[in-house]
Amino acid sequence: MSPKEAVKICVFAGEIMLTNGAETYRVEDTMRRILNNLDYASDTFVVPSGIFVSTVGGGGEVVSLIRRVRARSNNLEKVALINQFSRDLAGEKINFKTAYEKLESIDKKQTYAYITRVIASGAAVGSFAFMFGGGPLEAIGSLIIGVAVFCLTHLLKSRSAPNMIINMLAGAAIALSALIIANMKIGISLDVMIIASLMPYVPGLVLTNAVRDIFEEDFLSGLSRLAEAILISLSLAVGVGSCLKMWIYIFGGLLL
Repeated sequence: MSPKEAVKICVFAGEIMLTNGAETYRVEDTMRRILNNLDYASDTFVVPSGIFVSTVGGGGEVVSLIRRVRARSNNLEKVALINQFSRDLAGEKINFKTAYEKLESIDKKQTYAYITRVIASGAAVGSFAFMFGGGPLEAIGSLIIGVAVFCLTHLLKSRSAPNMIINMLAGAAIALSALIIANMKIGISLDVMIIASLMPYVPGLVLTNAVRDIFEEDFLSGLSRLAEAILISLSLAVGVGSCLKMWIYIFGGLLL
């Protein structure tokens, strides 16, 4: 495999990992292993929004590639598959076409069906309601909110809306839905429904990756991810707070 082909394989694998929730230091380590397994020295630099790779060919030719990464998702199965791909390269020599096709199959691997994700989202939020001290009514209300807000965020993502806008609208939709249900005079807790419905959108994985990157002394990526986690949290808070404030302004209180 030529140096250019090896770098393309390396960057493609790193891009899949970075867009699916892998820590920055893990992406760099896996990319180095891939190039080493292809018998090339490597110099990799990864930040949450970009990948930089450079290697030297047999004739002293320097090959570099930069890839801008914009997409964000959480699919740790793909991260595990790329890790396994890098290990497989150590035990077998494959050509560029075969390696690229394997990466494409990982990249295009389907997640769960839409209806499955809708049901799982509602069930997860309903379970959080019990965790926060709610009863069956809060769980049912939270389940309804979880399904509705998941459908809303999925629609916004399909329209390529900015993540901050999606998070603010999600927070506002959660608060508004919880207010409507809580004001049906059935003795349901507003606080439990809002907190439970927010849980799937809390940036736990982003914050965990930020801490792990900082512990690995990758401060640039760690602080970038920490800023991202803070912005996500603020976006959700702004959405919820704005909706609650408007409701109080219009109706004079949270419960009518």
